[in-house]
Amino acid sequence: MSLSIMVLTTDSDTQLPSISTWNNKIGRGVPITSNQEIINLLKKFNLDLPTDDLEKESRYKDVLKDYLREAALMFSGLFTEVRLFYGEIKKFGNVDLYIISGRYGLINDKDIILPYYKPIINKKNNSIINRNNIVELDLKTSFVNEIMKISKNYDIAILILPSPVFEFLIDKDCFSKNIKKIAMCSKNLKDYAEKNGFIVFNRPGVARIGKDNREKIFELLEKYSKEFI
Repeated sequence: MSLSIMVLTTDSDTQLPSISTWNNKIGRGVPITSNQEIINLLKKFNLDLPTDDLEKESRYKDVLKDYLREAALMFSGLFTEVRLFYGEIKKFGNVDLYIISGRYGLINDKDIILPYYKPIINKKNNSIINRNNIVELDLKTSFVNEIMKISKNYDIAILILPSPVFEFLIDKDCFSKNIKKIAMCSKNLKDYAEKNGFIVFNRPGVARIGKDNREKIFELLEKYSKEFI
């Protein structure tokens, strides 16, 4: 029996990476604040950079129609590591990728979205949204309830999140006791996560996963695939 796995991560401020027409290889992107084409286009229509103003979504999609993409192809930077990992673990079963977006709340990798300036992690000033921002995002988008509903359909949840977002989800008790929970985690949250049933791998510096953690997770998924037979 193959596993049913959900991977949960966050967006990135590095967006619109190039995509090779020859081999579909995904290159680097830039923050939307450095994309002069988009800035000039928005100015032409008297629009600011999109943030969390979802009430303007249809207007932005009209203006930025040439820049719309599936979410999995919108983000690069540190998100690239997660996208590659997501592809690699498909050998263990059915895998779905979900993204907590500073604009949209919870989205999946196939959702068509526009580039925006409201990421969870802002590389430009090396900041992560704080607890109040996360609470506000949940009030606007109900992403916690969405995670609660979706997670019931999976055997395993793999969380690759910044500490404030991860801690918030633990506090909200988002995952059923029947699901196996794996997380990349900073050392200061390790004990709290383990008390709440998570198998924890220390997050290596700025990387979202890290080579060693990736191999250890592969081994763990291999073990689980045999247990679920």
